[in-house]
Amino acid sequence: MQTAPWLSIPVGLMAVATGVLLGLGTTHGLIRHWWVVAKIVIAAAVILADALIIGPAAQHAVQSGHASGVLRGAAIGHVCVLAVAIALAVFKPRARTPWGRRRTVTGGGR
Repeated sequence: MQTAPWLSIPVGLMAVATGVLLGLGTTHGLIRHWWVVAKIVIAAAVILADALIIGPAAQHAVQSGHASGVLRGAAIGHVCVLAVAIALAVFKPRARTPWGRRRTVTGGGR
């Protein structure tokens, strides 16, 4: 349990890195669509929560022998925001960011 945040943080950073590479290499772009921006924010929030909330709560759970409400709440929060990220990836709402609209108007979009 103590090593879980130290495993999930590098894996989360790798997921962000691959997402950025895919965003740069596809027609969806990195900041053209709101759903891509939202997924980047969700990934950053999950990584920060792992480092700042789940890590210390897991350490406390190991030392005390029982999980606190903070650990349970953070785990439930992770599941919820990751479910939102999955829904965004599947349904891909068409709303564009101002940068995506400008690129489409000027003819620079793919």
